[in-house]
Amino acid sequence: MITFRKYYNLLFVPAVLVIFFTLFSGFAGHNENEEIKYILKERTRILQDCYYGLIDEEKAESELSAIETYPILSEDIKGLREWEGTEVDIVEKMIFTSLEKKHSILGSDTYETEICWEVSGLGEDYTMTSRYYIVIKKDNDKLVLSNFTPID
Repeated sequence: MITFRKYYNLLFVPAVLVIFFTLFSGFAGHNENEEIKYILKERTRILQDCYYGLIDEEKAESELSAIETYPILSEDIKGLREWEGTEVDIVEKMIFTSLEKKHSILGSDTYETEICWEVSGLGEDYTMTSRYYIVIKKDNDKLVLSNFTPID
């Protein structure tokens, strides 16, 4: 007589493996999206900290070089060096309403994202939503921002 106990491991172990690989393969893309969001938020924080004198240009450039690559790194450094100290609004919160991978080409991944910016201005607080084209490159198994351009 064949018993269920005899075949329990033959059914249970493959079922657990299928569930395990299904769950964790889905998290791989999610973690990459979270890393991209972190990079964009960190870029915003670094630029604002420098504009408001919380960190100097040299420290800002160093921190940006850890999360960015060319061409956006040179653009951001140029912007920091040419900045004349006028007041800028403060980004209080970035809410990503979408982040979608579009293409993978020669070690670069392109994305489109929509960000809702909660901003504290001189006269009032406001919210604005914009869409962006993003290019992410892998640099020694680390993701770095290469391009962040508004979509018209």
